[in-house]
Amino acid sequence: MFGLTPWAYLNKGLKTIILINAAVFALAMMTKGQLVNNFLVFDSRIIFDQPWRIVTYMFSHTDTMHFFFNMLMLWMFGGEVANIMGTRKFVIFYLATGVFAMLSSSFFYPLVLGASGAVYAVMYSYAHYYPERRILVFFVFPMKMKHAIYFFVLMDFMMFNQ
Repeated sequence: MFGLTPWAYLNKGLKTIILINAAVFALAMMTKGQLVNNFLVFDSRIIFDQPWRIVTYMFSHTDTMHFFFNMLMLWMFGGEVANIMGTRKFVIFYLATGVFAMLSSSFFYPLVLGASGAVYAVMYSYAHYYPERRILVFFVFPMKMKHAIYFFVLMDFMMFNQ
């Protein structure tokens, strides 16, 4: 079993990603979502006019729970993945998988936001590096990571399709 790595010991790249997400979330709350709607969310209809949205969308979240669970999963699984990859490779990996997730999602949805695609890539990497490691799903149910990753994906699809 494992726990959350104390903040002081997290990889610098991971801390930076979490802090950027937190800062953007706080700004979005202060602007009642206008910051997200007007400048950050990926909108396939205006991508050539505002290309920065290819990256900024992954630092935007729909609500507090979306933000909280993405950051919790990133903190839980990202620390060891970032240590294995190294800071530079981890940040590039996170951003690249986030862009890939946006491109994949944009075929089905005109508007895309959130770190979920990049966070799932980090979780999958964790499952790849530590398939036999047991984690506590919902902090209660022990499950090997190689099985838990599929459980998380299934849960995400069930919640998304409601």
